[in-house]
Amino acid sequence: MFGTWEFGITFEVLERQDDSHFVFGFFNIVIDDELLIHRGSNWTLDCMIAYLKRTIEDIEAQGLVETNLGKDNAYIQACATRNYYSYIEMELIHALNEFPEDKELSGQIDDYDKKVTNIPFGIEIKSYGELSNYGWRFFLFGAGEEERLIYSKDAGKTVFEKILPRDTVEKVLRSLPDPKSLNV
Repeated sequence: MFGTWEFGITFEVLERQDDSHFVFGFFNIVIDDELLIHRGSNWTLDCMIAYLKRTIEDIEAQGLVETNLGKDNAYIQACATRNYYSYIEMELIHALNEFPEDKELSGQIDDYDKKVTNIPFGIEIKSYGELSNYGWRFFLFGAGEEERLIYSKDAGKTVFEKILPRDTVEKVLRSLPDPKSLNV
């Protein structure tokens, strides 16, 4: 495992394709000694690790945004600035499909679309499609001498938060191997 039991990433290579760069195997994220992903076993590990490591560039370029917003609001705002729909917006869209003439619903969706910005709120821990396809999104924020890892697997209906010592996530991501080395 790369990291600690508080926050770590674990994987195991099961298969390397001879005719391509793809490397397949088990992958999981560990928070507080709990495996978060309870499904999927044939992940493209080289792609997963490459995407995760790209997060380091964002941390270096932007630094961690300090916020005292509650975890739910921080998650919703991080999603909104990236044009990711939270469960709230998805419910609005379903309602608008059912009641297309409802001006109030239409206005609420317009209000949401106005939240999209050129500057995303927080640092998104980049994930390859396999992880986000299962609904997982992870965002990192500053909190003084600590950092806040805020995440959800259901578009923000249930939001989790893990307070970690500052730079924990970056250290774990840096400790991951070069994705190309998995192809050996």
